[in-house]
Amino acid sequence: MRTRRSALLSASTLLALCGGCVADGPSPESSPTEPSSSETATSGPNEIIVRNVMDEPIDARIELTSESAGVDRTTTRRLAAGAEWTLTVPEPGATYSLTASMPDGPVEALFGHSWSPAEDGMLTVRFERSGAEFAP
Repeated sequence: MRTRRSALLSASTLLALCGGCVADGPSPESSPTEPSSSETATSGPNEIIVRNVMDEPIDARIELTSESAGVDRTTTRRLAAGAEWTLTVPEPGATYSLTASMPDGPVEALFGHSWSPAEDGMLTVRFERSGAEFAP
């Protein structure tokens, strides 16, 4: 019988092998509120930094689609207060449609944004009490 951890590891490995998939960054519980200098130095234009700036944990949901890059993915991650998580998209030259929401948070509405890593650079999505804010 497989443990939950090994099943999750297998799912993560399968996602990593998937061509055209969006890659998740490190666990949000281990991520500081502000990126370290080494994280900042390696941040690329095809990254989305998702931050919970509230003082309570939330479920952050990111829906990401791009027909040209072959991406259609919805990811929900539990973010501790002040935590962040990094998503990396496969094609920096593509345009992505991004929707952010907090399914069980203070704001359940969807907030949409169109983003091109090549033109706009790295994107930050900040979750706060009034909703989600997108910033280059």
